[in-house]
Amino acid sequence: MLCDVLTGAAGTCIGHRPFQSHLKPYWDSGLCEYHKHMRYYRSQWCRAGRPRNKTNTQYMSYKTAKRDFRRAHRKSANGHMMQLNREIDESAEINTNDFWKQVNTRRMAYNCNKSTSGIKFGEIAHRDQKAITEQWGFYFQDYIRHLPLNILMTNGVIMCHKTLGNCVRH
Repeated sequence: MLCDVLTGAAGTCIGHRPFQSHLKPYWDSGLCEYHKHMRYYRSQWCRAGRPRNKTNTQYMSYKTAKRDFRRAHRKSANGHMMQLNREIDESAEINTNDFWKQVNTRRMAYNCNKSTSGIKFGEIAHRDQKAITEQWGFYFQDYIRHLPLNILMTNGVIMCHKTLGNCVRH
């Protein structure tokens, strides 16, 4: 009775928002199958009284299914992140406008998680355009420094080296 009154009062006083499921972009039918198997074996384990000894078949089946799901999930998530990074790398080489469009899209998509937005140079993630441009300058300056001298003798590379040097200094 008291619980009914409290939940009724909470329902009228506190706003209610319906649940919105957001599937991960890398979630596919393979992960659904792994997840379904894990849930099935967990329900079997719960019905058996949740034994925790390694000789119990329900416990070991559940742990194996859980391990397989985690492995598949980790593989899918890493593959998705590698694909996003590959797309950004390709657009950085081809078109700077497309590059910034993709970086800003990722920035908006992962706005709640600051550790994944931006671009990582070394161990530091840079998020604003000025810092990223400066780090690209350092990257190319270091890259040119390690090129053989006969490649550096072309006018275009020398001019590029001087321009990058000016960009980094200013």
